[in-house]
Amino acid sequence: MVSCEDPQREIARLQQLLELIDSLIYNNAADKEAAISMLRARQQNQNKLLRETTSQAARAEVKLRRFATETDAASLLAEVEVAMDQLRATPGAEQFNTQKMQAQRILDSASNAFVQGDYGLSVELATQARQFIDMLAGLPMGSGADRRMTSEVPFTVAINVRMKVDGNLRRQPRPNAAVLGVLQKATPIFARAYQGEWLWVQTENGNSGWVLSSLVEAR
Repeated sequence: MVSCEDPQREIARLQQLLELIDSLIYNNAADKEAAISMLRARQQNQNKLLRETTSQAARAEVKLRRFATETDAASLLAEVEVAMDQLRATPGAEQFNTQKMQAQRILDSASNAFVQGDYGLSVELATQARQFIDMLAGLPMGSGADRRMTSEVPFTVAINVRMKVDGNLRRQPRPNAAVLGVLQKATPIFARAYQGEWLWVQTENGNSGWVLSSLVEAR
């Protein structure tokens, strides 16, 4: 004959087992969340260090460009013109006409500086245009292309742009990221890095965050 206490003991044992499983699941979830938070913090620190290092290198390059010769400027302008032509000929690149126009405007400014004999400025602007072109060339083309990029790429030289329309300044390079503020139309900003179609920018008063490249235009 089965004692009534046996089922009760079994139920108690199963309850203890369930509590143990729940505890393990909770702890694993907490550990996982802590690990994700640590990795995010580490990535942010690495990105910050990379930006600072790139900024230092950029300042050094700016000093060198002040001594650019006519030959240096002409050579770089020709190189960037070729890169621009290649981008225009790339199938699917018409989706980025707005961004291509910005690169072309910067390149036109570089050509104007060359004509005026300011070869240092011409080289600096041509470098900005080339960076913008390289960014677009690295994006997947096509209507169904997934243009997300997981890595942040710093610009060697900050690109001087301004807001073409009012736009949100976001904490991260994605449409649903937290909004840090709204940048008004014509606000001058400096693009210092990119990730996919997103630009990491700084304002003149020191605010920073991410905006879509289609929302900006060359100054």
